[in-house]
Amino acid sequence: MIRNIIETNLPKLANKKGAVELGDRSAYIGASDIGQCPRKAIMSKLFPQPISLEQQIVFERGHLAEDIVHESLLEHCRESKRKSVDAQYEATLPGQPNIKAHIDFVLNDFVEQKRTVIEVKTASMVTTPYDSWINQCIFQQGLLMLENPEIQVDGYVLVIDLKTGALAEFKVDYDEVIFSELVAKAEWLLAQLQNPQEIDYDGLPLYQSILCGYCGVKDTCPAYADKGKLPDDLKDLIIRYAEINKEIKSLDKEIAPLKETIKAYGPFRATVDGIKASYTVSEMMSLDIPSLKQNEPDLYEMYSVLKKTDRLNIG
Repeated sequence: MIRNIIETNLPKLANKKGAVELGDRSAYIGASDIGQCPRKAIMSKLFPQPISLEQQIVFERGHLAEDIVHESLLEHCRESKRKSVDAQYEATLPGQPNIKAHIDFVLNDFVEQKRTVIEVKTASMVTTPYDSWINQCIFQQGLLMLENPEIQVDGYVLVIDLKTGALAEFKVDYDEVIFSELVAKAEWLLAQLQNPQEIDYDGLPLYQSILCGYCGVKDTCPAYADKGKLPDDLKDLIIRYAEINKEIKSLDKEIAPLKETIKAYGPFRATVDGIKASYTVSEMMSLDIPSLKQNEPDLYEMYSVLKKTDRLNIG
């Protein structure tokens, strides 16, 4: 019952909140569109895909993280008395109202005449921010600088891992060349969006990255269909995984004989130099699946369920 209530009402609430904060995202090019794959940006606007309950909940995690940051920024501003913070600040490219950015937070320092862009991301902890995050932040900085050329604009990407509570910030240095390239990309995307009948869908430029796995239009993407062609950032992770896995296997070889020798002593529970250690032996009932399948095939078939499994092999 409760699941049905959430399934029915969460999308409604999300749509209402999105309409208020972001408007009709299919009608304009935003900073997040510019930072991502061009094909995804266009296809997702012209052919929006249904959002599952699981995806919707993941999106809501982002709002939770923003609430955490917002409350902290408000308290900081109350204490400093010389600063203010704007949430979901809309900055528009001059002369082009359909190219804009909704900045998570802009921290205003009235004494130092400085504004700070804060882009909040919820993700597993990373050591370096994704290029799309950096480009998004640079574009936001650039729009603010066009609004106020005399004011210094800084930028940060703030990453929050809601699973572990880890928090990391990455300073983003403004780059005029990159900003100009992003503006040109935004203008090209908008032109495509305004003339969908002229789009060469098979020839749309695309950008592969580890984020392809989360793309809603990946099933029709020619790059994603090529399972042997992987993006560079995914290759880097595979190499790192293989290196760590090799170390783990080496340690496993050292641990195995130690483990067997310790267990040979028999059950115990003790503390050794502050290290809690115990070894227990217990019995439990288990189902003999092969025998059940052989002796009671109908019963086995009746209670068998199909489960999706995956296996990752590296190294």
